[in-house]
Formats: sequence, structure tokens, C-alpha cells
Amino acid sequence: MNRLIWVGLLSLLVVNTASAEVSDKDAGAKTSLKKAMPIITPTPRIKPQNPADANAKITTTTETPVAKTETPPKPFNPRDYTVRLGTFQKKYPVVVAPSNEKLGIVYVSDINDNWQLAEEVSLHLINQLRSYSMLNRIEALVMPGDKANMVGTFLAEQLREVNPDLEFVIIRGDDKGGAFKTAEYQSVGSDTKKALYLREDQFNRIKGKRTLVFDDVLSSGSTLKAVTQLLTDANARVLAYACAATEGQNIDHFNGRKVFKTFYLPTYPNPNFVADKTAEPPLESGLGKDG
Repeated sequence: MNRLIWVGLLSLLVVNTASAEVSDKDAGAKTSLKKAMPIITPTPRIKPQNPADANAKITTTTETPVAKTETPPKPFNPRDYTVRLGTFQKKYPVVVAPSNEKLGIVYVSDINDNWQLAEEVSLHLINQLRSYSMLNRIEALVMPGDKANMVGTFLAEQLREVNPDLEFVIIRGDDKGGAFKTAEYQSVGSDTKKALYLREDQFNRIKGKRTLVFDDVLSSGSTLKAVTQLLTDANARVLAYACAATEGQNIDHFNGRKVFKTFYLPTYPNPNFVADKTAEPPLESGLGKDG
């Protein structure tokens, strides 16, 4: 009897010991699992800049917004002006007129060496003259030199296809000797008086001829008036005037005659009319400087 009692007590002791060992192992496993788990922190919410675009970049809601930049104010006067004529297009600077510091003019400096511009000007003028049935009436082409000689040459070549006997006269602005007639003038693009000098052989070639007068630009008309004076002395008749551009105003007639032109050059008021002339480009050559 006593023996059975001792066997039962021993069995209970073994079971309790095993249960304790299992509990200790479970607790250790739980502690190890907690140490192995990483710490996960929440990420900020994100949204696409353009939900409709699947390829749109995404930014976080914590991104600092970019400050908007204001558009700088436009200058009072334009810095440049674009001349467009046929296939030709180019920007030219606006500068202070030497003869009038209250005025800004477009400085086209390459009329005498830009073949594309010269060709477009001559082609447009020929087409206009043809539309007025004037090509076969012109006996002489007269122009002041030397700033648009390339255009004048192109014009003369095309006019001679209609009239092979066409006279082409360039009246020089400097006296090389032998001046037969002289006419003075002052243009918008110059602060000094100038003069045109017609030689005697030129006088005889244009005498009594029906004449087309060409100049690079028409603004005040002072240059064309000087040429007209010399033609009047030679008893030549002015049929019409032609120019690459009109400046300041879109002139259709001058001195009672039709004006053919290809483009317009605006002028601008200069708010700082007491200008530093040393900062300006030279205006002794180029379009729009002979009045």
C-alpha cells in the first residue's frame, strides 16, 4: 500500500517538472520573437501631381511648395524690332536717333551687305512696279549712295530686262572732285548736314529722262528732296519714289508721286532723351539713317 502511494507521488512530481520546463521554453521563444521583429514606422501619405497621368511624378504631402516668380516689367522702349520680308527675318536694335534724342529708331545696319535682305527688297519693289505697269516707263534709276547699292544693283538688273538702255546713276555723298551740281540736306539719322554731288557725266545721262528715285529709307524725306532738286536741274521727270522701308509713318505718296516700299520701321519716344552718345553704335551706315 505504501509502495503504491510513493509511486503516485513520484509521477505527479515528474509531470509538474515537465510542465514547468515547457512554460519556460514558451516564454523564451516569445522573448526571442519580440527581439527579432523590426520596428516599423509609418510613411507619409503620397499623391501624384497629376492623377490622370500614370507616369506623373509623385511628391509627399510634407514637400515645401515652390515660390512663384513674378514676370519682370517690360522696358518703356523696346530693345529690338523684327524685320520680316518674304523669307527674310531678323531682329535689329532700337537706338537713340543722333539728330533727335527724344526719338528711338530701328538700326538696320546691313542693308548693303545682306544679300538676302537686298534680294527680297528688290523683288518686292519690282512686283509692285509691275502691278502699276511702270516697268517699261522707267528710263533711269537714280539713288543716293552708298548705303543701299546692292539693292540698287538688283533693281537695275531687273529693270534692264525690260529696258536694256536703262541709266543707273548713284549720286555720291562725298566730293571726289568734278562735282557739277550739289544739293545739301540733313537726315534724321545724322546730327550734321550732308550733301549730294552730281557729276557732269551723270547729269547728261539723266537729262530729260523718266526717272525712278530709290533710297534705303523714307522718314523726313530730306534725302529724296535733295535728289529731286538735282533731277529738276537736269530737267528729268520723277515718275515715282521707291524705298526699302518707311520710317515713323507709313507714307504712300511723297512730293505728289507714288511711293513704293517693302516694310515699315516704327519710331519710339525716348523717356531718357538726355542720352550718353558714347554708348550708342555708330550710325554712319545702315538702313533708316538717310531720311
